[in-house]
Amino acid sequence: MSQAIRWLLPLLLVLNLGACSTISGWFDYDDEDDPTQPAVLVDFKQTVKIKKLWSHGVGDGQGDGFYKIQPAISGDIIYAAAADGELLAVNRNSG
Repeated sequence: MSQAIRWLLPLLLVLNLGACSTISGWFDYDDEDDPTQPAVLVDFKQTVKIKKLWSHGVGDGQGDGFYKIQPAISGDIIYAAAADGELLAVNRNSG
């Protein structure tokens, strides 16, 4: 029995290493499918008119990474952070 295990383990190891090369192309993406590029805009009918009361920017935004940084609201304060570590707190009514 131990002789069979001595042959079976190296055989399984070689087969597993060979399988790694078969999936190497699965995770490559084509240059045309760059996920950092903006999406194509879709035409739609405007149903609500928006009036911008104020606007603020913080730091470098989400940076080059795929960070999902979102503002947080607590009471009348909006907290926003940037990828470079800058933090901003503004009144949600007056900016």
